[in-house]
Amino acid sequence: GEPAGHELPHHISQHLDGWEQVHNVTDEGALYDAVRRVQAREWVDRLEATIESHMLAAARVREACTIPGLNYQQTLYCRDKTLMKEFMREHGIPVAASIAAESEAAVVTFGREHGYPIILKPRAGAGAERTWKIDREEDLGPALQDTGVAFGRSVAVEEFIEGHEGFYDTLTVNGEIRHDFISHYFPGVLEAMRHRWISPLIICTNR
Repeated sequence: GEPAGHELPHHISQHLDGWEQVHNVTDEGALYDAVRRVQAREWVDRLEATIESHMLAAARVREACTIPGLNYQQTLYCRDKTLMKEFMREHGIPVAASIAAESEAAVVTFGREHGYPIILKPRAGAGAERTWKIDREEDLGPALQDTGVAFGRSVAVEEFIEGHEGFYDTLTVNGEIRHDFISHYFPGVLEAMRHRWISPLIICTNR
């Protein structure tokens, strides 16, 4: 982790056998060096990232250090929302229409082809960060600026589909599902992020 070991709260440090400080956990070189230091002392079973922005660095280092887990390409499908939808379409799973857009013209064309509302968001975002719901072409300006597509950044553009939001998580052991969690957002993520006065709920319904 990034803090020095002595800075960790006691309720955390008391459960740790060791700690390797890394100045930035998204720095693949620094993370690789830290893992190699640990591997020089003992076997490393897993390298996990608990925050989405750390996933790709962890995947690169897993591959470089031959640690079991998702490889970089598999992780990219989880992290990049456009690639994720392309992969799902290729395997017959229905998803919202979407493209990766690098220009205002591409966004405008998508909106005219699929109709409004549309969604603009980072390809590798989290928690509806910088996610825009656009109801009319005339309202695109602020979203194009905020997401960076106005400056050539590649962003995800999707048709907006109204519906209930939820997620299904599993814990698998040797390919067998041992625990599963069917959960629901109340309200949806975008609404909860846009209206911060709401106290959103995540409810698990199969427990």
